[in-house]
Amino acid sequence: MTYGTVALRWQDHRESLIRLWNDNLTDRRIAEVAADRIRWLYETNPAGAARTLLCVTAVGEPVGCASFIPRPTLAGGEVLSAAILNDFAMDRAHRAAGPAVALQRALAREGVAAGFDLLYGWPNDRARGVLKHIGHRVLGSATTWVKPLRARPQGRNPDAIQEAITDRVGKARIAQITARALAAAVTYPLLAPALGAVLDVSSLTVDGLKRLPSLRHLGAMTLNRADDRFDDLWLRARPRSLVMGVRTASYLNWRYADFTTKHYRFFCLADHKTKQIAGYLVFTIERRQAVIVDLFCENLESTLDALLAAFSLAARGQGADTITFTYFGTDTLVRSLKANLFFPRPGTRPVMAFFGPRLSAETQGLLADSQNWFMPDGELDI
Repeated sequence: MTYGTVALRWQDHRESLIRLWNDNLTDRRIAEVAADRIRWLYETNPAGAARTLLCVTAVGEPVGCASFIPRPTLAGGEVLSAAILNDFAMDRAHRAAGPAVALQRALAREGVAAGFDLLYGWPNDRARGVLKHIGHRVLGSATTWVKPLRARPQGRNPDAIQEAITDRVGKARIAQITARALAAAVTYPLLAPALGAVLDVSSLTVDGLKRLPSLRHLGAMTLNRADDRFDDLWLRARPRSLVMGVRTASYLNWRYADFTTKHYRFFCLADHKTKQIAGYLVFTIERRQAVIVDLFCENLESTLDALLAAFSLAARGQGADTITFTYFGTDTLVRSLKANLFFPRPGTRPVMAFFGPRLSAETQGLLADSQNWFMPDGELDI
């Protein structure tokens, strides 16, 4: 069968694109919000509308789609014209390598012609080979980290138990017990109920110890939308060496507050007096699981430790049993995850990127090193 590619034309392809989404994308809620999602992707992104190509048969029937979303990305202090790969879908009867490769090759050409120097994302198993075939390179793997918050039924008074335990054993011993118990619960889920008392008591104690004296001027708050303080945080704390998407309030609100199939909120640490935000994370809670999808703060060590510790207590108070966070990039953040008793879940997902011909050798070298990246999955999976 002969295939071709065409640019999305709303007057001709609207219903076909919605059908491809509904039939092939993993988020089944898209069918309920298709009209809102179209507006969100193509009309409201402050960085520019998504660009979509369709794979069509010889008679013009759309059987596949692929898109990229403009995403200005900071790399070594320079803002690159970049985009995130999105919505790659092929009808089951047309999933041979040929048409999929042709579609992604055309999308890469479209990106370069439109002035984008970097396309990146994290493909599933089927898409990985297709992207590699047309010149995308594997930069590394994203890992999901999990922190159990409880392992027994609710109802007891954890604060009272914590106080009693703290009186009887040293703080260092509590940390050691917690680390071993949490690691066992992650590795052997069937043991979690038996470890419940240890998990519930000692994890709360260690989280409490994370409230560093130097950060006692900060308090926690939860917001539904980002405001001007997020812009201020970005301007004063944006890194000079890491690769990360530009985090303005307008982008954060578009990506998270206005998202169409999930409800995200911003958990923040802010100065008690000035109300200046020192750090935030973006989260949602579903089926007793708190999922962190993005974060940023003044300091990837002390402030981040306090942010994760405070959120652990808040998420537990909102009924979450676990926190999960999927991330690719610098080990500086990984060290904070480990210090806050997050453990890696088996299995990883590759992060891949296509470098445009205008990128300098120096910038390509910076992008090729996974230790230069800072990419939570909210950045990679739109």
